[in-house]
Amino acid sequence: MRWFLLGLFSVMVRSLYPQSLVIAGCELQSQVKLAEQLIEKTREKNWNRTTWEALCRENGFVAVGSENVVYLIPIYYTPDFVEYSLIPFIDHVAQLQLSAVVLDTLPKPMQPVALALTARLPNRLLMGVSSAETAEKNLRSGAIALGLSAGWLFDGVSAEDATESGRVFVDLKRLQRNPTKILETFPLGQLTSTSTETTTLERWQFVFSHPLSLARRVEHLKAYLEWVLALHQQLRSHWEATKQRAQAILHPNEISLQPAGVYSLSEIANILDGVGRIIPLSDKTPEQLIYREWRVWITVIQKDSAGTGTREVMISLEELMGLAP
Repeated sequence: MRWFLLGLFSVMVRSLYPQSLVIAGCELQSQVKLAEQLIEKTREKNWNRTTWEALCRENGFVAVGSENVVYLIPIYYTPDFVEYSLIPFIDHVAQLQLSAVVLDTLPKPMQPVALALTARLPNRLLMGVSSAETAEKNLRSGAIALGLSAGWLFDGVSAEDATESGRVFVDLKRLQRNPTKILETFPLGQLTSTSTETTTLERWQFVFSHPLSLARRVEHLKAYLEWVLALHQQLRSHWEATKQRAQAILHPNEISLQPAGVYSLSEIANILDGVGRIIPLSDKTPEQLIYREWRVWITVIQKDSAGTGTREVMISLEELMGLAP
């Protein structure tokens, strides 16, 4: 009888907790809910690790670790973000006539681009929101649309630093948007400035599949952060290739501009004729300019204060990928 009860207790414990210990790190409240649902899936009788890992990726997490311990890491900290979410997002938006999209029309694998944007937003006040949760709510409600901006950046020869003094930007024409058509297609509503969430995450929150002692929790949190740092370093190593792939999608035709090459304004106009629009970033434009780099931004699009046009905030890919200094 004793062995029967012990065996029954063992079965109950196995059904209560998944076979593998799962630890999920979350920066947004919505990620906490998803992580809890994904952990619950591991308790199902027909749980398949490979299928489950694919489901995790579809929901914005990458599963790493061992057979016994699994760490769920937000995909935008890993190299998978480039292949699975970011490049498909750039390709998708570039093919749209409006060069803009709202979150609920995005295929699910591309939605982590928006999550990365809300988690890493450099200045949420620029979007008129107070927290990452509020930014996400506005994205999900359609009050905010997303687009792309890209082009070529030049500095005046006399400029000794990389400030906007003496800078010229050549905006890629194919990505320019018509505010009237944007509002006709996406009736961007008023921004919600506060979140209805009872909890706003200001730091990481971790979800554990098993109850653990404090010492074990600390041990696994250290291991988790080591994974995050290692994977994010791998993501950093993909940066130049990612930028080149984005350029190949947005402007596949070769442009004869040499990095650090010196060009006159008229030469730039001839080289990029019909391709880009020259935008001086200072009151006085130098006669000679140094070509610095090709750049890509995710553009946050909102209705302007008058409600008749749009305003845009540009977030660089470096900021989106957490690579900005």
